[in-house]
Amino acid sequence: MSLRDLNRAPAKFIPRGEGSIATPSATRDANYDVEAALSLVMEKAVAIREFERATAQALTQARDVAVDLREQLNHTEVRAERAEEMLRLAEGQVEQFAADVEQIRNDLEDLQSQLAVREAELVASTHRADAAETAVQKIIDAIRTHLPVKLSTPSE
Repeated sequence: MSLRDLNRAPAKFIPRGEGSIATPSATRDANYDVEAALSLVMEKAVAIREFERATAQALTQARDVAVDLREQLNHTEVRAERAEEMLRLAEGQVEQFAADVEQIRNDLEDLQSQLAVREAELVASTHRADAAETAVQKIIDAIRTHLPVKLSTPSE
């Protein structure tokens, strides 16, 4: 309904010749009231459209923020999965290193035992060598002592 239609509206609703007679000032007041009401409705319609536009814009921004947050969440989840995988790998390596250290420790203990045996063998060999050298020296001394005696005695 346009403004022109509203200006004609009072004539439709106020029967002519019945009741009171419409005066020009009453018609002007009625027209003013209709124009004021129509103006108020138009202002409210503009305000509602502006509100709808602002709401649509806010909704679009909220959706954009939600999309960005979803992307960040996905990125963070991927990073967390990578970090968990790296942690599992590191834990596996630590377990392997611990097993290697234990094996090296066992090997070292074995080598220390072997070294102790070899040192004992060396000490025993050194004692035997010293004893053998002493025995050889005694033999040499005995030969030197007896050899000149035998050489100086005439042969029969």
